[in-house]
Amino acid sequence: MKILDGTQRVAVYCLLALSACASSFQPTIAQLDAGGVTPAALSVKSTRDVEFVNRDARPHQIYSSDCGEVSSTVIRPGEQYRATVGLGPKVCHFQDLFEPGASKYRGTIAVGGGVLDWAP
Repeated sequence: MKILDGTQRVAVYCLLALSACASSFQPTIAQLDAGGVTPAALSVKSTRDVEFVNRDARPHQIYSSDCGEVSSTVIRPGEQYRATVGLGPKVCHFQDLFEPGASKYRGTIAVGGGVLDWAP
C-alpha cells in the first residue's frame, strides 16, 4: 500500500469534497400534465439542472427562444428531459411546441448568479 504525502492527501480530500457537492445538486423539477406545467415559474442558480417530467397521457416538447439549452426533444408520457441552464442572470421563457397557443404550457426559468454562484 502506498502512503500519500501531504500534497497528495490534500488533493484527494478536495476531490472527494467536490464529488460530494456535485452529487448533492438536485434538479429543479417542472411537471407536465393535462393541467399544464407546474410550477410555471422556476428559479435556479447558474449551470444547474432543470428537469421536465411528463405525467401527461400525451407527448410534449419544450422550446425556448431565449435559452436554447432548455429546448427538448419529444418527451413521451412517463419520460423526463433534463437540461443544464447556462450562466445567469437571465430569464428563459419556454413553451410546449405541441400546444404553442396554450398559456398553461408556458413558463419561465429565472437563472440567477454568475460564474461564482456555485453553492448548493
